Amino acid sequence: MVQILQRLNGSSDAELKEGQSFRYTHHVEWITTGSAIPSTWKGDKTFEQFGVTFYIDLSKPKPPPPGGLIIYKGSFAATLSRSVAEFIIQNQLVKDLIEWLSDTFVPDESLWTTVLFNKDVLKLPSLMDGKSCLAQVDKEKYAEQWISRYQLWPDSAVKCKGKWVHGSCVLGVKDLPHLRSAPQLFAHKFYLDFEPAAFFCMLQLIKNRTEGT
Repeated sequence: MVQILQRLNGSSDAELKEGQSFRYTHHVEWITTGSAIPSTWKGDKTFEQFGVTFYIDLSKPKPPPPGGLIIYKGSFAATLSRSVAEFIIQNQLVKDLIEWLSDTFVPDESLWTTVLFNKDVLKLPSLMDGKSCLAQVDKEKYAEQWISRYQLWPDSAVKCKGKWVHGSCVLGVKDLPHLRSAPQLFAHKFYLDFEPAAFFCMLQLIKNRTEGT
C-alpha cells in the first residue's frame, strides 16, 4: 500500500461524474424511512433510497455554489495527498463549500470530487480540471478511472456472490477470487456477522503480501 501511494507521487485519486442538479439546486431534508413525516414537508417531491426518505423543498432554492465552484459527483471514498488534506482543513472556501453542501442530497458524494476537480478556482497545483478530465473519462469509459475503492453494484460486470445491503454488495467468501486480483486499494464492504472468513482471509493475504510470504 505504501509503495502504491508513493508511486502516486502526491496525486489524489477520486471518482468523477457530472454533477446532478437535483442534488443541490434546492434545500433537501431527510429522515429514516418509516419515521413520521414532518408537517413542514408539503407537496410530493419526496423519494426513498437505501432506507432514507428525502424531501426536496422546491420553495427554497439554494444560492449558487460559493466562489463559482462547479459541483461534481463521485464516491465518498477517495485517496488524498497530504497537501490536499491539509488544504481542505485550512481553506476558507472549502469550509464554505462544506456548509453549502450540508442541506443537499448525499453531500459526501459531492465534497471530495468538487474540491479535487476545481483547479482554476481553488488554485492548488495538485488539483485537476474537471471538464477536461470528464472528457477523458468519456473517451475511455470502459477503463478503470480510479483505484481507491472496490465495490460491487447491481449493474457491475462482476456479480455479487455475497449479499445485498442498501444496493451494495457485502462481500463474501465466493467474492474473494476476483477481489484478490483487483487493483483497488480498499474494498467495500465486509460485515463481520456475514461470512467473516472473507474478511480474515483477505487480512491474511495482505499480511502475506506485506511480508513477502
